[in-house]
Amino acid sequence: MIEGMPDATMQSKTHPLNSPVALKYLTQSQYMLAGLTLFWAGAMLAWALIDRPVPVWVAIIVFAALAGAVVWIVPQTVRCSRGIGRLPAEQTGVKDPAANKKWALIFSTEGIAIGLTAGTLSSFGLFSYIIPATLLIVGLHFIPIGVLYKTSIQQYWAAVLVVVAIVGIVLLIAGGTGATFANVLCALAGALSTSWLAVWGAKTVQQRLAAMGV
Repeated sequence: MIEGMPDATMQSKTHPLNSPVALKYLTQSQYMLAGLTLFWAGAMLAWALIDRPVPVWVAIIVFAALAGAVVWIVPQTVRCSRGIGRLPAEQTGVKDPAANKKWALIFSTEGIAIGLTAGTLSSFGLFSYIIPATLLIVGLHFIPIGVLYKTSIQQYWAAVLVVVAIVGIVLLIAGGTGATFANVLCALAGALSTSWLAVWGAKTVQQRLAAMGV
């Protein structure tokens, strides 16, 4: 069973994740998620060095663990890509204009929102709010992705990231010792979400390819 996806749904041939094209796109997204994991992990380490909410050695160990996850994710994604490559070209080359427009809308909206938010906060000197605000936007963008994939795992992470982002913003507003944890907490949540989803994606693609006899 694919995590976040009920058995009955997996049996349906019309489910998006039973489509070779969807598996191809999911595989491509794993590379992006691996890169984002390093970004979030790097942000976590940087803010740990700036605010010192925890001992530096703890932050370094967490960063190393997340980097280790990326080291696992990349070769697994390469394996998925090779499996997709063994499928008939007519299956993986099918275009879905409607779906492509939806994906473009989701990611373009996310990118514009992050850019505008980061720019606005920077203009007011509110640099410490950029990571929590970005996490909030990322969490919200997982909601339509879960709808398109018809899976629940993105919805779970959407809820987690939105809550953590709000907590981070509240901590910053409140100030004091709690504020030193805000960016580290938010960046860590971001890294955990992207690494988890990348691992889920790799396992999902491998399971579906195995079911297709690849």
